[in-house]
This record gives sequence, structure tokens and C-alpha cells, in this order.
Amino acid sequence: MNKLLRIIILLTLLLSGLNISQAYALANEYQSKIEWAGQVGDAITFGQLGYSEKLMVGPFDSASIYFSLPANIDIATESSVFLKYAVAWTGSGVSDLGNSVLGTLLVYFNDELIDTIILNGSAESSKEILIPEEAFDTTETDGRHNLRLLLNADVNCNFDDVQTSLIVSKTSQFNLQYKEALPTTDLSLLPRPIFQADSIFPVSALIVVPDNPDALELQAAMTVSAGLGSITGNELNVNLVTNGNLTPDLVASNNLIFVGLGENFPNLQVADMPFPVGGAQLALPQGNIDDGVIEIGLSPWSTSHVVLYIGGNSLEAIAKAAKVFSSGNVIAVEKPDVSLISDVNSDVNEQDVFEDRTFKDLGYESQTMGLFGENYFSYNFNVSSEQASSTGGYLDLVISHSDLIDLESTGITVILNDDVIGGVRLTEESPVVTRINLSPDSLRRGFNRLEILSDITPFFTCYSADLIGTWVTINESSLIHLPVSEQKIDFGSDAKLSEYPQMFLTSPDIGDLAVVLPHNDAVSWSSASDALFYIGYKAELPIANLKVVFGDEVTDDILKDFNLLVFGRSSTLPFLSEINDLLPAPFQDGSDEAVQPSMFVNYSLLPDTSVGYLEILSSPNNPERVIMAVLGNTDLGIPMASKTLTQDVLVSKLAGNFSIVYEDQVVSTDTRLGVSKQGLISELPVAVTVTPSVSVSDTPSQESQDVPAAVEDRPVWILPAIVITTALMVIVLVVTLFRGLVGRKSEKENLTDDKDNTK
Repeated sequence: MNKLLRIIILLTLLLSGLNISQAYALANEYQSKIEWAGQVGDAITFGQLGYSEKLMVGPFDSASIYFSLPANIDIATESSVFLKYAVAWTGSGVSDLGNSVLGTLLVYFNDELIDTIILNGSAESSKEILIPEEAFDTTETDGRHNLRLLLNADVNCNFDDVQTSLIVSKTSQFNLQYKEALPTTDLSLLPRPIFQADSIFPVSALIVVPDNPDALELQAAMTVSAGLGSITGNELNVNLVTNGNLTPDLVASNNLIFVGLGENFPNLQVADMPFPVGGAQLALPQGNIDDGVIEIGLSPWSTSHVVLYIGGNSLEAIAKAAKVFSSGNVIAVEKPDVSLISDVNSDVNEQDVFEDRTFKDLGYESQTMGLFGENYFSYNFNVSSEQASSTGGYLDLVISHSDLIDLESTGITVILNDDVIGGVRLTEESPVVTRINLSPDSLRRGFNRLEILSDITPFFTCYSADLIGTWVTINESSLIHLPVSEQKIDFGSDAKLSEYPQMFLTSPDIGDLAVVLPHNDAVSWSSASDALFYIGYKAELPIANLKVVFGDEVTDDILKDFNLLVFGRSSTLPFLSEINDLLPAPFQDGSDEAVQPSMFVNYSLLPDTSVGYLEILSSPNNPERVIMAVLGNTDLGIPMASKTLTQDVLVSKLAGNFSIVYEDQVVSTDTRLGVSKQGLISELPVAVTVTPSVSVSDTPSQESQDVPAAVEDRPVWILPAIVITTALMVIVLVVTLFRGLVGRKSEKENLTDDKDNTK
């Protein structure tokens, strides 16, 4: 049906006089609009929005659902929410309640009360609620809509032996009507309209680079990718392509982010931008010729999408624009669709190391748990290598709380980098300072995340009718103390793949990370972009300040000053040949297949089999720096390896200093631990070659040299003994079966004779 629809639209457009390229692009757009209309018109269940059914327990409880719509869609009147729910009352006093009002379920949309559902013995189990137009006018600051459900069952307060429980089904649904709208081209709203948090429908974008980019143009593209990962929380579907690989399908179905010199994008001349792109120079004001440029406009290939240009008239200008974009905070002074950047002060690496920092110093004000069910806060901070290796660190947590909470049931859990480091039991004293010691085992050099959780229980729930009577506040004066010692981490000499991506988060802006790429290799560039997107997500960057160099431009200073992340094939990266002997699994001259010298059994890949390699080692010029190589034996193997660096479930499989990736299989080893008895890629499509044993004799015979070690050590009588034993077992089995059959036949004949005698 989809193919037929496209053909009909395409023929109609061709008959109208459009050329084939224009007709093809518009056909894709019209088809997507027709299909989109059908999708939006259908009901969208709570389950599709990620809602997990929550049991709401009286007297007071709440649940919330957040979602957003694509940039070209606005909710229209006649939209509604259809709730399916079940409510129950338990306890000995239930029979005395009759059909009186036992509680209410308050329904808010964008904080506007849209209905009050009465709960009693004859309550309905479903209800459709029309969403009033005024409720559409306000959204969250990030553009999301929210539905909030508040259970008020004060009958539990009047009858001690009555308990109310309510569950809203995940099959409840939104019935959304919509009206089409043009995406808003306002840079201050970034990452919208490129990305909408909790979008009902998938959101995608393409980073477009020139066909033959300079290293600084690729650096800007990687900076943009890392920034997008950070500001979108890893939720945006983004890929990198070269300008020459753009197709009508791609430009019609994606938001586009062009990064590079404008002259490298002649196809952008059709875009309506504040400063037209595609000519030799951007026509910037006289005093802004060297400024970086960020501008946005509607896509000329799809009215549902936008085009963003990040560049300038020089390579240095492009780098400035990319850094600002990566921060997620773009300021447009005179016009909302363009921003000019004269300079960027991104040198956050030169900041002093402070032993004591309060939450306020880190940018966090006092935060209160318990408001509308909130019970989780997180704090991000950076740690130097000296601090991460030192003992004596601690967290002084300043906590105050309401007198209405149940001190026996309410506690606080503190988590550092996914490790539980402490629990706090509350006392009547408030505020109070609780000290939690920080172990170097839990600290990471670079980016760290502190999480605080609490399950707040009221002393008497009926005190909390407004849901704000019970609370716990984490004060901004809470302090993290991290002393500095003379000891330093020798991070590189014991580098492990399992420490990815933390080894690249050693500075707040990943300013000590250099990405090494081959020339003319769009596959490697795209793979690097994917990995940088994930690293940016993990780092939550204030700004990205990484470096990109080509594989034949890696200098001694770069090896000394930067951690390296290398992408490509060994034969396309001259730099790798210089350190080939240091690699956990080196490569033969001119070959892209890694050799595994530490394996007892070696394996050769079958022809036309693609695999990815991940290798890590310390830098030969600085033991505190690491080199991580993301390679493939073919072009198809490179994205296999890089995919492992972009998903939490695959990252968790990394170990040792060498991994081979085949599709979703990740097998690892540590070549520093000596010979492994099990082949590393024995489960892959391979041909087996057994490594010969080294003879203990000074003059080994030719015969002994030809016998593999596993065979040579075997006594000569083993094989005959096995054969004879097996033959005897078969004979015994046959005799036993024959006797069994004869015995059953005799029993049957005897049984027949007995029956005849009875008659």
C-alpha cells in the first residue's frame, strides 16, 4: 500500500511539471504527512508513552505522564484523555460505607484541573475527559505536556480500618486531534525543534559534513555530536553523513545540521537563511567577518523539518560556532534565527582544584524532596586524578525535614557512580549534618555523579492532604571534601576497556580527548560521531572542546597531551603502524586482520567475514594517557565495534584490553595475563589453526614438530582404548536390548496361555 501511494503521488507531481528530483522529495513529504495524519488520529496508550502501571495508595498519592509532539504538530480542540482505572477499598469497615463518597481522583493537564472523578462504591471504571483549549497554552519549560493524577481518599483518615487502592491502566489513552504548524525557528529554544523530550514519535537528525572535510570541519562535527548527546540525554536519533550522500529520502525525513565552510554546501543555496549559505563567503557585517555563525531556517525539502547551519568564513570560526552549539545555550541577540560568535572562553581545564566544594559551588541550590512525590536528586562534579587517588574524602550532607514524617520509616540513600556509599537515618534534630566517607574505589577521575534518594513516609498520612506536609530538604551548604595527595593514578599502564567512557571524562569539557580519523572514510567518521554522542551523554558537558586529527598527523605532543580515540582500519591509519608492536593484538603489514599472539588456539576469519576490534593501551609518550582503537577488518567491521561504545548493555560487556565484536557478540581478553587456553573468537565464523607446542628437546624430530601440543602430550594407547571400550559398550547395549525383547515376547505368550486356560 505504501509503495502504491508513493507511485500515485509521484506520477501526479511529474504531470504537474516538476523535475524528477523535486517530485521525489515532495512525494516523500506528502506520503509521510498522509501516513502521519493516520497515526496521530489514532489513540496513543499510556504504555506507548513509557508509563508503568503504578498502584496509588490512599489517602494521598500521585502519578504523572509526560510527552511531547513533533515540532510541526500542535494539539487541537476535541482532544481527550480516556482513563481506565480500578479502585478498591479493603478493611473491616468497608461494609458500613455504602455508596457515600469515598474519595476523588483529580486529573490535571499541564497543571490545569480538567476533571474531578468521584470515587464511591458504584464508581465507573473508565471515563473520557475532554481537554479544554486553555490547557494547551502552558507546557513544561522543555515543551512537554504533562498529565498528573492525584488520589485524595480522605476516607482512610476517618476510618482507620479502611484502605483505598487505585491503579490506572497502561491501556488508558490519549485521543489527540492536531493541527499542522511550521516548526519554530528560534535558537533560544534549542535543542527544539531538532529534539523534543519524550516525543510520541521518533525524532531524527543528520549531521552533514563536506565530502572532503578539513580536520577542523570534522572536529566541529564531532563537537556538535558530543553536544547533542549531552543536551538530549542520548534520546535523539542522530547520524553523520557527507553532503554527497544526501538523498531525497534523507533530506525529506530528517532535521539537517550542516557543519563546515558554506562553500562546501552548494545545495544549501535554496534554503531561506538569515545569511545565505552556499556561496564563496557568508555576507556577514563588516565587523563580524571572522565570527562563528549558527543559523536556523525551515527546510526547503520538508516543511516538517528545519535546517541548521553551524559554520563561518574560516575554519577557526566553524570551531567557535560548534563549541557554542555544544553547550546547548545559544543566544540570538537581534534576530531569533541567527547567532554570531566572536570568541569562546572554553578553557575550563585550567580551573584550580578545590578540596572543598559546596553544592552551591557546583551550581545546585537547596532542593526539597516530597513535593508531588519527588524523591530523587542528582549532583555532578569533577575530580582530578590526584583527588581520585587520595584517601580521606568525605561528604557532609546537610539535611532538614518536616516534623510530620515518620522517622522510623523514612531514610536517605546516597549513591556515587552507581555504588551505594551510605544510608542516613533521620532523627528529630533538624537540620543536621551527616558525614559519609568517600572511598577512592567509588571516585572516578573526571566526571562523577552523586545521587540522593529518599522514600518519604508521613507519620500520619492525613496530615498531608496537600501533598506538601512531608518533606526532606538537601541544603545547598552540603559539602564535598576531596583532599589532594602526592600520589597519582597510573591510569594508562593498567587501562581497561571496562573503564570506557570514564577514561575520556577526565576534564569537564573532554578537552584532553583527541579523535584520530582516516582521510576519505565516511564510515569511520560516522562511527566516531556515534561514539562521541554517547560520550557527551555520559559527560553532561558544559561545553565540548575535543580535538580531531587525521591518522597521518598524530604528533609526539598529541601522544603526550591527549587521550586518543582512534577509528578506522589499520591500513588507513599510518599512525597505528608506528605503535603496532605495542597493540594488544597487532596487525601484519598491509593487513586489517588482528593477530592474537597470546592465544593457545589461533583463528582465521573466513573470507568475507567482518568483525570489529577494540584495543586499549597506555600512550608510549605518557603513561597517564590512553589510546583506544576502534577498528574493523573491513569497512563493515568498524560500525560493529563503534556500536559497542554507544549502548549501555554492550558497554557492560567490555573487559580486558582487547575485544572482538561480531554483530552483537562481544568477546574479550586481557593479553597482559599470558596465554589463554580458549580461543577468543571460537564462536565466530572462523577457520581453526592450532598453535604448535615448543619442544623441550634441543633437537626435536620432524615428527614431533608436526604434532600439535594438545596431541603430543597424549599417551599413544588412548585412541585404541577408546575405540575398544566404545565397541564393547555397543555390544553390551545390543545384547541387553535383545534380551529385553525376548523376555517381553515370552511374557506376552504366557499371558495369552493363562487367559486360554481360564476360559
